[in-house]
Amino acid sequence: MEKTYNYVEDILRSILTTRLADQVEMCRPVILSVDDPRRISATIAPVPAPPTQQIVEEQSQFFNHSDIDATVDYDPNDYL
Repeated sequence: MEKTYNYVEDILRSILTTRLADQVEMCRPVILSVDDPRRISATIAPVPAPPTQQIVEEQSQFFNHSDIDATVDYDPNDYL
């Protein structure tokens, strides 16, 4: 059975009618309450995070890339 979305037009009409009848402007400044979660900082770290490239370089120092294949000890035939 094919879906029909007949209700969508009614929902859109209802949204538009409600918006047109609303006396409050959409472009007004929004004042957040003291306990509004949008006031919480994106991060709680006291210092900004280092750039991703710096983290990658620091982490890659732990690996000896010349023998990366030597660290893998498996037989591919075991997974077939």
